Amino acid sequence: MLNLGLVINPWAGIGGAVALKGSDNVREQALAMGAVPRANERARTALEKLLPWREHLFFHCAGGAMGGELLQELGFPHQVIYQPATEPK
Repeated sequence: MLNLGLVINPWAGIGGAVALKGSDNVREQALAMGAVPRANERARTALEKLLPWREHLFFHCAGGAMGGELLQELGFPHQVIYQPATEPK
């Protein structure tokens, strides 16, 4: 069994799609300009490549939108080792 860690920043890169250079301190502005969060979509694409080896992998992750939710959906064995007090806004 291979142990892996997963933490997703669900807001990563939100400003890049609307030319705001990343996500730091521009989230509200980026959303107002039509940006759509894509970090979980991109993580899903990567994790789907690992599905054939699912039974050989075990993830330690952050909960909710920071990883646990996606791993649950894809059926990967995992343990949430960090649960944010609130979902990232």
